Amino acid sequence: MVVGLWCKQPAGNLEYQILLRRFLAALRELDKNLASMDRQPGRKLVDDVARAAGDLRSAVTRLGKAVGSGSVKVLEAHGRYPQVFARIRDAMLTLDKKAAEELTGREVDSWCRWPRMDIDITHEVLRMAKLILLSKVPDQVFGLSVQSSAPGRPLKLMTSLTKFPTEEELRVLGWKMGGPVKIYVVAFKPTWRKVWTFVPDDVGWWD
Repeated sequence: MVVGLWCKQPAGNLEYQILLRRFLAALRELDKNLASMDRQPGRKLVDDVARAAGDLRSAVTRLGKAVGSGSVKVLEAHGRYPQVFARIRDAMLTLDKKAAEELTGREVDSWCRWPRMDIDITHEVLRMAKLILLSKVPDQVFGLSVQSSAPGRPLKLMTSLTKFPTEEELRVLGWKMGGPVKIYVVAFKPTWRKVWTFVPDDVGWWD
């Protein structure tokens, strides 16, 4: 069974134990203070919390052993965009399970900043997952294309790039086209396909 933990992990199980011991010590001290004032409701509450903390300590110990044995997969913390990371990873699981398990928060961070997407729209999340996978294809090439006015309106390839285009590269192409224009990003491998569409009014790269 694979379990994902999307919280910042301390250095290791030992640090967990130290923090828990301090927490339990603080609870015991609070219990003594309440006892001197004979506040039964408060003491009962602290007793309940102390028992729960003991259960937590046992659970952390078991988790540390499971992680150490490799039976539990701990995901790298995703500091800036935890919800996006979870959504993209879930979408990627439907495409490539191994790649999804190896996906890291740091990797997703760079894609969260550009290009932008709405994590509440399922097909956009899936499209982002596909884009991340395609970007890992060896010697991948991305192309910037515009819609031709010729019969059948085929895409016209304007330039090729070794990486996914930046905002500046889109602006430059927009200027060359003489004004706002819809730009399509295509990936050449494993087969030629459209992977992203930029509309100036939507992403604000035209000014």
